[in-house]
Amino acid sequence: MHICRQLFTNNSGLKRHVSSAHQAFGAGLSRQPPPAGTPVFSDPGPNVTAGLADSPDLNQTETDGGSDESQDPSLAQTEADGDQIGGGHGGKGGKRVEIHSLLDGTPCDLDGNDLPPNTPPLPRPQASVNNYSPFTDRSEFELADFFYRKVQMSGGRIDELMQLWGSRDRDPPFADHNDLYNCIDAISVGEIPWQTFSVSYKGARSVNAAGEVPGWMDAKYEVHFWCPRTILQNQIGNPDFAGEIDFAPKRVFGKGGKRQYCDFMSGNWAWNQADIIATNDASTHGATFCPIIAGSDKTTVSVATGQNEYYPLYISNGLVHNNVCRAHRNAVTLVAFLAVPKTDPMVITEGSYMVLGHTSLIIQSKSYFPVWYKAGVQNVPS
Repeated sequence: MHICRQLFTNNSGLKRHVSSAHQAFGAGLSRQPPPAGTPVFSDPGPNVTAGLADSPDLNQTETDGGSDESQDPSLAQTEADGDQIGGGHGGKGGKRVEIHSLLDGTPCDLDGNDLPPNTPPLPRPQASVNNYSPFTDRSEFELADFFYRKVQMSGGRIDELMQLWGSRDRDPPFADHNDLYNCIDAISVGEIPWQTFSVSYKGARSVNAAGEVPGWMDAKYEVHFWCPRTILQNQIGNPDFAGEIDFAPKRVFGKGGKRQYCDFMSGNWAWNQADIIATNDASTHGATFCPIIAGSDKTTVSVATGQNEYYPLYISNGLVHNNVCRAHRNAVTLVAFLAVPKTDPMVITEGSYMVLGHTSLIIQSKSYFPVWYKAGVQNVPS
């Protein structure tokens, strides 16, 4: 009979150990390849909103004494002592770092196939100096820059100029101002193009103390946003973050084995979520769990401009180290301007009022859904 003398600080650590190290008593968590034919990207289907309720528990909170420091070999890989952690802030005083062994961010090729260990990264593609796509040539690009940025010509005047240009049996560079704007929006480098949608309340109407239907129930509100998934892809792929980003949850121990918390991925929450995901879906093994951090602060807008019609929404990712998580390093990015419906302060907390804001967040977040449950391929800093 085999006797296990492993000790644990809580029940969750015991359960993980039993399921991984003692497969006769429970299901294991060993690395398994994705099922044959599993696509790199998958569509969650029409029931994605209902499916979000079944996603891994994102409401678990980190509590004192709740960490599992059992050093279960099936769940952690240990880096060499003395490795510098925390984005260069940790020092080398004998620190030990454990890396989650299942959601460990294994490098892969463009098709999602794991690469052999120590495979060097592919060189980043170099753009041609003569590539002015989506413009036909340099003169067309500079003309667009002149119209849009230098003189900020109105759409009507651009249309008139293009008509004059074409009146001499010569094709104008742009059909009209919309054609010009579409070319600018199609530029694949630089800023992400803005998108816009409108929201309005479609539920049951109520009346206020004066017997009137609140104006916000009949109004339509515009929300302007950048694609959040593209923003996160740019953040995670930023070559400036090389060496300052974690692709797996980690546990950091200092002298005497005392647990240290330095970056977001060093906390209990990130590790616990990786356990849940890896247990529920073996096809995620080798992927990276990327937490999305979002927040809104109207203070800067109100103080600087006096504008009270919208809330700016910002997003970041939980992979970057604390020293990187600054707006001036592009790890925190403006993603949307949320509308602020005007109403009586007494009804602000009502569900019918709050649904406008919640709906706005869901709509602009739809680009996440293809990789919400199934891993996608992402370029990372090397």
